Amino acid sequence: MTTRSGAELEKLILGAIPQAKVEMYPNLSDAFLAFRQGRAEAMFNDHAGGIFLTRTYPGKYRVIVDLENPLDANQYSIGVRQDDLVWLNYLNWVLHRMALTGKLQAIHKKWLGTTDLVPGWARNAY
Repeated sequence: MTTRSGAELEKLILGAIPQAKVEMYPNLSDAFLAFRQGRAEAMFNDHAGGIFLTRTYPGKYRVIVDLENPLDANQYSIGVRQDDLVWLNYLNWVLHRMALTGKLQAIHKKWLGTTDLVPGWARNAY
């Protein structure tokens, strides 16, 4: 199995599949290249990245998700300095505006072919 370097990823994988042989690469593109070249039987990636790859290479790969036993409930984050409330408020405003105008959903649909990964807060009608 390939993935990007990171102790948290190795822990997640080995926690779910203790016998897995995990090869870690500096970034996901290197891990995907190793997978494409047949140097691994599987690749561990976030769900959005997996969906993007299956759309980019139709019919070659598939995303496997075990909804009853998820490995991680990780969400994407935007980091800001703790004391920078102006930037934090601006980012929150932009994200909410994108959700209200449908732009956030449109981006998901364009790049992932689905809106399944749109966060719950962006699905609520205001």
